[in-house]
Amino acid sequence: MQPIRVNYKAVTLLVSLTFTLLLMLMRLIFSAIASNDSTLLLSQNSSSVLFEQFENNVTKTEPPMDWKERSIEEIPQEMKVGNDYSTIGIRESTVTVDGLNAPLYFREALDESRAGEGKVEGSVVLLHGAMYSSHTWLELGTLHQLAKFGYRTIAVDLPGYVNSKEVQLQGDMGDFMVKLLENLKVTRPVVISPSMSGLYALPLVLKHPDLVRGFVPIAPVGTGNFTAEVYAANNVPTMIVYGELDKELGDTSYENLKNMANIQLHKVKNANHAAYVDLPERFHQLLFNFLTHIPK
Repeated sequence: MQPIRVNYKAVTLLVSLTFTLLLMLMRLIFSAIASNDSTLLLSQNSSSVLFEQFENNVTKTEPPMDWKERSIEEIPQEMKVGNDYSTIGIRESTVTVDGLNAPLYFREALDESRAGEGKVEGSVVLLHGAMYSSHTWLELGTLHQLAKFGYRTIAVDLPGYVNSKEVQLQGDMGDFMVKLLENLKVTRPVVISPSMSGLYALPLVLKHPDLVRGFVPIAPVGTGNFTAEVYAANNVPTMIVYGELDKELGDTSYENLKNMANIQLHKVKNANHAAYVDLPERFHQLLFNFLTHIPK
C-alpha cells in the first residue's frame, strides 16, 4: 500500500484563504450592524426634532384670568354715552307685586339700537338709599350709561318712597324681591344696592343666589342680620363699593361683606357715604369693568 502524501503548500493556502474569507465576512457583519445603529439614531433624532417643532407650534391655552384679578380699565370711547341719548329709550311704568297694596313705580332704560339687533347683554336692577329714588339714577346718567353698555336697566322706587310713597309692603323683603324680578321678567340681573336698600337686596342675594348674576353693595344697611357662615357660603360675584370718607356704615358693612367668597373691594377716594353721587364717572367705570368680566 502506497503511503499518503500531503501537499502542505496546498493546505496552507487553503487555511489562509478560509481565514481571509472569515475576516471579510465579519467586517461585513459589523458594517451592517453599525449602519443599522446609525439609521436608528437618525430616525430617533428626526423624531425628536419633529416633536420639538410640533410642540413649539402648538398654541398653549392659558386659563382665563379671574375677574377679581383684573385691573380697572377705562371705558372705551364708543361705549360712553356722552350727550348723545338718541338711541336710549327711557320709559316710566308700574308693576304689580303680591304683598303690595298698590303698584310699584319704576323707570326702565334700553338702547333701542341694540335691542333691535338682539344684542342686549343682560339686566341691571338699581335700588336706592333713603335720601334718593329712581330719579337719582336718571340725574346721574347711570340709567343711560348702563343702557349704552348694552343692558336693560330698571330703577325702582321702593315701597314708601317718592313715586311709590303710598305703596306698603306686607311680608318678607327678600320674597318681595323674588316676586318683583319675576313680574318684571328679569332673569339673573346684576343688583346695585346702596344704603337702605340693603334690607331688600341682601335677603335676595344671600337666600336666592341662583337668581342673581352679580351684586354691587354700596355701604348697605342690614349686613349684621346674617352670620359670617352665611356670607362665606355665598359665591355670587360681588363688587363692594364705598367712599373712603364713610367711616361708619361703609367700614361697618365691609366687615360683614368681606366674608363673602367672591368679592372685589373698591374704596372710592374723596367720596362720602353716597360714593356714586359724589363721583358718578368713577362709579360708571367700576360698573363697566364689573359687568364686562364677571361670568355671564
